[in-house]
Amino acid sequence: LAQRRFLLLLFVSLIYGVSLGVLLSYQFLYLEELGASRTLMSLTLTAATLSEVPFWFLSGPLLARFGPNKLIAFGLLAGVVRLFAMAVMGAPWLALPISLLHGPSFAVLWAAGVADADMAAPAGLGATAQGLFAGAMNGLGSALGGFFGGLAWEAIGFERLFLILGWLMTGALLVFVSARMVRRARPAL
Repeated sequence: LAQRRFLLLLFVSLIYGVSLGVLLSYQFLYLEELGASRTLMSLTLTAATLSEVPFWFLSGPLLARFGPNKLIAFGLLAGVVRLFAMAVMGAPWLALPISLLHGPSFAVLWAAGVADADMAAPAGLGATAQGLFAGAMNGLGSALGGFFGGLAWEAIGFERLFLILGWLMTGALLVFVSARMVRRARPAL
C-alpha cells in the first residue's frame, strides 16, 4: 500500500466499482422507467455478459502487446462512453448496444488490473494485491455504488446520476493517464 502506483490502481478500480455497482443495481429500474420490456432487460444482460467473452479470451495477447497501463486506460474510456450513453439514451432499446461496452470496459479493466496488481506486489504478495484490487472494485466500490446510487437516483434521477458517474470516471481516467502514461520532461542539468 506504500506504492503510489498501486494506490492509483485501487483508486481507479474503486471509481469503476462505484459505477458498476450503480449499473448492476439500478439499470433495470432505469429501463423500466423508460418503458422497456422484461425481454429487452434480459437481452441487455445477455449482451453485456457475452461481450466479455472475446476480451477474456484475448486478454493475454492484449496485455502482451499493449501492457496494463494502456488497457486500464482503455477500459476506463469504454466505461466513460457507456455511462454517458446511459445518461442520454432516451429510448430503452438503446440499452442493448450500450450493453456491448461491458466487455471492453469491465473485462479489459479486470484483466489489466489483476496483472498490474501482481506486478506491483512484492514477492509472495501477488494474491494479496489482486485481492485488494478485487475488493476495491467489486467489494467496496460496488457496495458504495449500490447504496449511494439508490439515494442519488431518488434525489436527481437516473440521467443525472449516470452523467455524474461519467464525469467521475472521466476524472479518474485523466488522473490515471496523467500519472501513469504522460512522460514528464526532465530539465537537463
